[in-house]
Amino acid sequence: MDHQEYKDREILEIKNIEERYEIEENFLNMLSSGDYSKAMSAYNALCSMKLDGRNMDSYQDAKYLAIVLGTLCRKTLQHRNKVHPYYLDSVSNEMAIDINNTKLKSSCNQKLSKCRL
Repeated sequence: MDHQEYKDREILEIKNIEERYEIEENFLNMLSSGDYSKAMSAYNALCSMKLDGRNMDSYQDAKYLAIVLGTLCRKTLQHRNKVHPYYLDSVSNEMAIDINNTKLKSSCNQKLSKCRL
């Protein structure tokens, strides 16, 4: 790979990272505002993104993404919406167990999408 190809690839990676972070922020804003439909649209966009440099196993990637997004949801609702940790912890524990028990990538994506906090 020559220098220009490397630079082009690096620029594309940066744009993909920026896009993912923007979608994540949009997801959290929609979640915080209570707009479940738009939050799920952003969530689906996140699920469809390929995470370069991560695990080569799409099932593991889906599990990691579900766990990370669950944590982001919990912290967003705790701090922006002042939901008491007692309620969040109960839902979070149930979701973590469900995610851990999944056997298919599609099941991981469905677990978080069914979680209505």
